[in-house]
Amino acid sequence: MLQVLPNLHPIVVHFPIALVVVAIIIDIARLFRNKDVWLNRTAVLLYSLAAVGAIAAYVSGQAALETVSIPAEARSALSAHESFALYTTGSLVTYGLIRIILVSLEVKQSIQNLFILPALGIIFLVYVTAYRGGELVYRHGVGVASVRTNDTLLANSLPSTLPTIDEDGNFFWRMDENSWHYFPIVFHPLKGADAISPASNNYLTNGDTTLSLALLRDTPTMWVTGGYIENVQLTASINYTNMNGIFGLLYNVIDVNNFDFVFFEENQLSLGRSENNSKRIFDTKTIDLLGWSRIKVVSADGHYYAYVDDRMISHWHAPAGLPGQTGIYARGTGTLYLSEWIIEEI
Repeated sequence: MLQVLPNLHPIVVHFPIALVVVAIIIDIARLFRNKDVWLNRTAVLLYSLAAVGAIAAYVSGQAALETVSIPAEARSALSAHESFALYTTGSLVTYGLIRIILVSLEVKQSIQNLFILPALGIIFLVYVTAYRGGELVYRHGVGVASVRTNDTLLANSLPSTLPTIDEDGNFFWRMDENSWHYFPIVFHPLKGADAISPASNNYLTNGDTTLSLALLRDTPTMWVTGGYIENVQLTASINYTNMNGIFGLLYNVIDVNNFDFVFFEENQLSLGRSENNSKRIFDTKTIDLLGWSRIKVVSADGHYYAYVDDRMISHWHAPAGLPGQTGIYARGTGTLYLSEWIIEEI
C-alpha cells in the first residue's frame, strides 16, 4: 500500500476531520442531556485527539510537498490549503486546551455550553481546508500518478528553438543550436548591472544542446524577461559546473535593488529578498548542485519554495512580493549553461 501512496498525508488527514465532526455531534447532544458529564468529557477528549491529529496532518502535509510534483495552476490552491491547514491546526490546539482547562476547573456546564459556538467556526475551517485539499487532488491531480503534468505535455509538444507563449501568457523556451541568437531579444540587462555574453551553443556530456553564457568579469550580472507577475513559478535547467561564483534565479524583480531570489554558491542554497539593495535571507540549505539540475522557484501568496530536480529544498513564509519580472543573476567568472526556461503565472 505504501508503494501506491507517495506519502502518509492522505492516511493521516482523515482522522482529525472525523474526530472533530463526532466531537461536535456529542457536544450538541449534551445540550439536551446537560447532567451527563461524561458526554462533555468525551467531547473534550475527541477535540484533544483531533488537535493531535491536526498537528500530524499538518506535519505530514509539509513532508508531502517533497514527494509530489505541483503544477503551476495548482499553486494557488496549494497556498490556500496550507494556510487554512495552519489556521485549523492552531485553532484546534487552542480550543482543545481551553476545553481541557474548563473541565479541569469544573466550570459550570452552562458556561461550558457557550464554547460550542467556537467549535462551529472550527468545523468551517476544517471544511475549507479539506475542500482545498480535495481541489488539489481531483482538479489538479496532485499526488495522482496517472496524471500528466504540464511539464510532461510541454516536453512532447513544444518547439525547442523559438520561445513560446501560450494562451495564458506563460512562457516556455527549450534551447537548441540557434537559441543564442534569441537570448538578447528575450532577455534584457537591468540598468546598473553588468552585461553577460551569449556564446555559440555547446554540446555537453549529456548530449543536450545548451545556451552558453560567458561571464567575463567578476561583477553582478542581472538579466530579466517576461511580464510583471506577482505569483509565479519559474523553472530552469542549469549547469554551472564551469562557473566560479554565485548563480541565482530572480523573480518579483522591480529593479536592480528590489527582487526576490534563490542563490546558489558552492554547496549552499539561499532563499531571500533584496529591498532597496539590502538583502534579507529567509532560509539557507546545504545542497550539492553538480552537473545538470532542474531548478524551480515559486512565489505564491506569501509562500516561497525552492525545488531542485523536483525535490523541495526550501519553503518559507513572508509578505507577498510586488509584481515583477523573472531573471538570471550571476556574479563570478566562467561559463553558465542553460537548456530550459519556463515562466508560469499562478
